[in-house]
Amino acid sequence: MTSMEIEDPTAAQPQPEQSPRRLRWCSPVLGALLLPLALAGQYVAAAHPDWIEEHYSQSLFPRIASTLARVSTRVPVSLAELLIVVLVVAIAVAVWRALKLLALRKGTGPRRVAVLFNSGLRLLALAGVLYTAYLASWGLNHHREPFATVAGWEVEPPETWLLVEFACQVAEDLNTLRAELEEDEEGVVVIEESPRALGRLARKAYANLEGLHPSMRKAPGVPRRPFASPLLTASWITGIYSPFTAEAHINDEIPAMQLGFVTCHELAHSLGFAREDEANFLAYLACKNSNDPVLRYSGALAVWGYLVRALSIANPTRLIGIVERLDPAVVRDLKSMQEFWVRERTEFTAFATGLNHNYLKSQGQTKGVATYGLALDLIAEDWRRSQPDYQAEPLASALEEVSGRTVKIAFIGGCMIYGGGGAFLSLPDRVGELLIERGVDSRIYNLGSCNQSALQSTSALDAAIDLGADIVVLRFGAAELGAGMRIETMKTAFQRLLFTARRAGIRVLILTSERPGQARHVQSAAAMDQMIQRQAEIRGARVVTNYTKGLPDRLGALRSDMEHPNYAAVLTMGKRMLPDLLSVIATVRKAWALGLVEAEPESEK
Repeated sequence: MTSMEIEDPTAAQPQPEQSPRRLRWCSPVLGALLLPLALAGQYVAAAHPDWIEEHYSQSLFPRIASTLARVSTRVPVSLAELLIVVLVVAIAVAVWRALKLLALRKGTGPRRVAVLFNSGLRLLALAGVLYTAYLASWGLNHHREPFATVAGWEVEPPETWLLVEFACQVAEDLNTLRAELEEDEEGVVVIEESPRALGRLARKAYANLEGLHPSMRKAPGVPRRPFASPLLTASWITGIYSPFTAEAHINDEIPAMQLGFVTCHELAHSLGFAREDEANFLAYLACKNSNDPVLRYSGALAVWGYLVRALSIANPTRLIGIVERLDPAVVRDLKSMQEFWVRERTEFTAFATGLNHNYLKSQGQTKGVATYGLALDLIAEDWRRSQPDYQAEPLASALEEVSGRTVKIAFIGGCMIYGGGGAFLSLPDRVGELLIERGVDSRIYNLGSCNQSALQSTSALDAAIDLGADIVVLRFGAAELGAGMRIETMKTAFQRLLFTARRAGIRVLILTSERPGQARHVQSAAAMDQMIQRQAEIRGARVVTNYTKGLPDRLGALRSDMEHPNYAAVLTMGKRMLPDLLSVIATVRKAWALGLVEAEPESEK
């Protein structure tokens, strides 16, 4: 018995218990290693955007997204929200079990430490699995080649003049599109399309962009309206994309005029464009190229917001004038949208914004939430490329071919200045001398004054067209036309003049002195100058403001001897307007080189 008791294999009993225990320890440890491995893989991916673009974004990701979308669309509600509920319940159960084990372990011995350590490893393992799934299903798109690189664009922050011209165009588009839409009793736009119908329109809009980029196709999946919309509103989030289920979620509490653009933004994410500026840019393109006025209006409103923010810094004075052109209905929509977001701002908003900011920075978008606004660089570049006189190819050789052509410049309006002693000084002649000094072969025509009757009949411009003028320099302002005229009458005539010039392919340079002839007409002069600025921006004319700054107001009232700086005044005016004239000449030569405008033969007509 004794020997039998000694031979009883009690010492071998722990061995079968250690094997599953080791497995229980090894499993969380191996799972916890997934997170650092995933982070290391993300770091490597960021260093090879060309490889990610070719092998993941354009090859593997579309298959993953299509497969996930086929599964999620079979569920009538948001599958992502269901998975979040399941995940939260699973974590809650795991925490409850860990707390229960801690309660059963008395004291602070090794067993309690082991429970805490094991629970931590399991949480790390879960985080590693989720983050690896995130990168594999969509997250690697953050590190693909930028859209501009694939498209062959060289994108830079837009210059102020381009922002001004673009804003004028967007203001016109907003007014035109708004007239096609219905509004409620408060005068705010009403969207008649259902959210599902709007989603279908947005997907078709992306189908219209096929060929713009290798990843451009009909967006997979169906936009969802999440149950968590109130939480998104409090977070100032208009939409969110779920990479695990390939679902684009649209906050249905936001103002109706934003729904179209937000839907297109989230669908851009579903196509693999993870950067927020690129998603905004593609949303703008989808809206702009859509056949639906709701989408086009929503896209124009979004771009208007970016332009306002940019011009409020670059040129706030010019921005005020452009804003005044907006139709009152558009202004009501903008005001309603602003009031909504101000009303919905809470203390949680700042926390959610900070969370999103840090998330974007962790994914390589170093500007954080400011990345959204960088879309204006891409949007402005697209608009610049859509203009008739744009040419992406280098123009050096083409410009060289037309450099020998003579530029014909017609001066209209108040270009002869009394120099005293019966002598008249010619501003056009002085400008011609300066152009010769600069090596520009030009032919100057002085077509006399531009009074009200000549302006209204466009007789002077007709003469310039008959002469084959390439550029018309128009000295036009309250000081030159006289005071007390009706602004609306002159506005109509000025619009017709600029329209006729543009149709004839003539570039217009406008000289305004901002000097009323008499002090009592200061107000009417200011209104006239403001009208000139607005119409010139719309019609693509260049304005030289206050080109006589620093000169005497009444040159004709000076002493009659030629030693007085009256002649110097003409020299000063010519030099002051020369840089702008040279810029217009360069534009004309560029148009010749591109074949957009035919150069007139040298023979006189």
